[in-house]
Amino acid sequence: MRRFSWVVLVLLVVSLGAGVREVRALPTNDVDDTFYDCSLNELGWRFLSCGGHIYTSGQQSGAYRYRIVTSCDTGSGSAKWYYWSGSSWQYIASPPGPNC
Repeated sequence: MRRFSWVVLVLLVVSLGAGVREVRALPTNDVDDTFYDCSLNELGWRFLSCGGHIYTSGQQSGAYRYRIVTSCDTGSGSAKWYYWSGSSWQYIASPPGPNC
């Protein structure tokens, strides 16, 4: 009887562990990044949806990044340009001109 109880306990623990899933909070914003070279040719893009899905196409880096952030709750948003400084993305106040 003791062995049967042990087997049942092990099977219960294994079956509960098999159903464990990673839990993550959903993003609060849609984030749409488009990457450009120094001549402002599009290289690729990345989109993080409010549902938590990430979609990408092309190159995920460049000299410039144009980021559109839209609130999942209100639909309001902002759009900003950034340039790659060599170590991080730096905000720039106006759209860049080609500088190659």
